[in-house]
Amino acid sequence: MKVFDLYLGREVAMPERVEAGRFRLMKPAVLNERLQLGQGEVLLSDGGERCAIGATLHTFVDHRYPASRSVDDSLEAQRSIVCRALELLAARAAGSNEALPSPLLPAEMVAVLELNKLDEALREIIERGHLDEIVRRPRYSMKYESEVVDVSRVRRTAPGALERLAARSEDWHRRTITGVLPKRLLAFLSDDDWGIYENKVFARLLDRLEQYLRLRLAETEELSRVFEDALELDAAAGLDFRLRERLCQLWGEAAESSGNVTKNVIDESKYAIEALRSAKRKIGLLRHSDLYSKVPRSARVPAELRHTNILNHDQHYRHLKTLWHLHQKCIGPTTPTPEEVFRANQRELDQFCRYLKMMIRRVLRDIAQVVPTGTSTDFRFAGSAGSLVTGNGEIALRVGDREFVFIPVLGSVPQVAPLKADGSGRLIVSRISTVDSGDFTGFESLAEGRVFSINPMDFYGEEKIRLLVERFLWSPAFTSYGVHVDRVPSEPLGWLAQHRIGRVERGSWCLLSPLTEGERALLDGWLPGSGLNADTRGKISATVQRLAALGCCRHCGTSATFAPRDGAFKAQCPQCNTEWGIYSTPSGRVARMTTSDDSSRDFSRFGSWSIEFAF
Repeated sequence: MKVFDLYLGREVAMPERVEAGRFRLMKPAVLNERLQLGQGEVLLSDGGERCAIGATLHTFVDHRYPASRSVDDSLEAQRSIVCRALELLAARAAGSNEALPSPLLPAEMVAVLELNKLDEALREIIERGHLDEIVRRPRYSMKYESEVVDVSRVRRTAPGALERLAARSEDWHRRTITGVLPKRLLAFLSDDDWGIYENKVFARLLDRLEQYLRLRLAETEELSRVFEDALELDAAAGLDFRLRERLCQLWGEAAESSGNVTKNVIDESKYAIEALRSAKRKIGLLRHSDLYSKVPRSARVPAELRHTNILNHDQHYRHLKTLWHLHQKCIGPTTPTPEEVFRANQRELDQFCRYLKMMIRRVLRDIAQVVPTGTSTDFRFAGSAGSLVTGNGEIALRVGDREFVFIPVLGSVPQVAPLKADGSGRLIVSRISTVDSGDFTGFESLAEGRVFSINPMDFYGEEKIRLLVERFLWSPAFTSYGVHVDRVPSEPLGWLAQHRIGRVERGSWCLLSPLTEGERALLDGWLPGSGLNADTRGKISATVQRLAALGCCRHCGTSATFAPRDGAFKAQCPQCNTEWGIYSTPSGRVARMTTSDDSSRDFSRFGSWSIEFAF
């Protein structure tokens, strides 16, 4: 079966091992004999390894989870937080009031730092000692079993003991005139049965609470760390002041509050973290108690509890039912169906796609040379028409005949194919990464095939997208600088030379500095009736418009001081003190857009304020 490989951008035969989210169906199909998928849908996992398309059996590979089976609470917590935040941001971006919200964690996520009903109930029940009392004086039942034992151990004979003794001479001690003296008898032996239903509920509840508290505590700690990092942005050492200002503005848009409120949130999160840690320690101690160890690990309890007298009326056991029901409400269904898993994956991918598109639109909005035209997804840049197109599992940024495609994925997927020198190509964007966010150091990270990830917890997410989008947009302008337009007739060349528009050399023309408004108006009036063919007119017009774009600051749009030099140039903005140009290095010519005081070009310090790429 043929499918479209989103990573490589071409049709391929479906492999035996199918990476979830990588392939797009070319025709309708049925997944695992239950899910009807339409043409153009992305092939996602339904929670299992089996991937049967028609009569062909394949195997799913889901990159949402690392290859090792070890539990990473921090990674699971990040996934949970990112999933909630993307749901909120996707809904907000789709609204009409605020189409481009901040890509950082929304203010509603503060609720995660507060103790919920289950947390409060668990804290109160632990403080009142109900769980300790269950361990100290548990309920149990007496269990009687028949067993043949020595006479000295017999306390109560079992029914049929004498009949069995009469038939088993090997159990006789000796025979007398009056009867038989027994050596062994069938007796009733009593034992405490700790595995009653209520104790099974207690043990399995502890298991559920231990797993819940691990993830809940990790979520709270991760979110608190993000808020603490946000609070420290204003005084962060080593950040360029321009980048610091931009990050603080992003956080201000997201938090919609002052620094004092953020400080209060952090203080409240410390109380919640300490309460959750205390509860986690207590549950851990209870899981090492004698009662817990006496309940078999194989004992299972259905989700719907039975209403026994002990669970309803015992002063300690009745609180187990409260915690059980609150836990069910908090985590929802524990065993979703394959269709529910597949639809949930579809929904999460769609939310991440909307989030990524919103971030690209924000970047385009902030570039001075990008001029919106028509709809919110159409624009012009340096004389070329551009658009942002979304659909079928990818987001395409198109300018002229070039294309930069973003492939949003739910897992941690390394870059498969490198981008081209002009920044075009296909980029895999992961929702979560298994490595530290500081692993991204710029273009070289993608060249090395590392994971490229962005999410609302990443303060540098928009800077990463801006770095790549600007490289894609600006590459033709830098590459074409100083390139001659050849085979221009002598009469048009004479007119250009007479009006000192550009440089005329041996039947060719080039432009090394942006035209003034008067020169631009003069050229635009002359060009349609110049007698030049359409191709030459197009090249001259494109050169003029690209030089005009290079002559303005990409941040504030101010006209720069522009100085040509030996086939290269250097421009500087008097307003925001940034500079850009073409420079020669030992490895070749490079385009550089940076701040005047930038000497290190470190991404973590300057973000997208410092861009350098070879051409």
